[in-house]
Amino acid sequence: MNYLTTSLWFILASALQAITIWLALRAGLTTFNPSFNYTGLFGFLVIGQIAGYLLISFFGGRAQISGITYGAIYGFFLWVVIALLLAPALNLFTSPLQIGLNAIIVTLLSFLIYGAVAGYASEHTVKHLRD
Repeated sequence: MNYLTTSLWFILASALQAITIWLALRAGLTTFNPSFNYTGLFGFLVIGQIAGYLLISFFGGRAQISGITYGAIYGFFLWVVIALLLAPALNLFTSPLQIGLNAIIVTLLSFLIYGAVAGYASEHTVKHLRD
């Protein structure tokens, strides 16, 4: 898998993450709203690329488990760092912990989905780089 294909996978992972939150918001399952506008979505995709390529660097030679599992663990780590620590500290959005259980579940699920898809792509990229 080349870098263009890998980047497209990371865009897909970010899009699935955003769609998960958007659908939950539209269905009334949560009031968590990271304000979806063009600038926010662009930033979302850029951060998804950076996080994805960091995952490749972490994954290379270290993981003894599947890429999807490794990615889901990474997604949990990203949820803690971004959704619980960084974004609230930078006033990007309110912490899901302050909004309620539904926001916690929706945001955690969205980060796990991102991590699983990015982990799958990372596993294949690392295999390709080794060959």
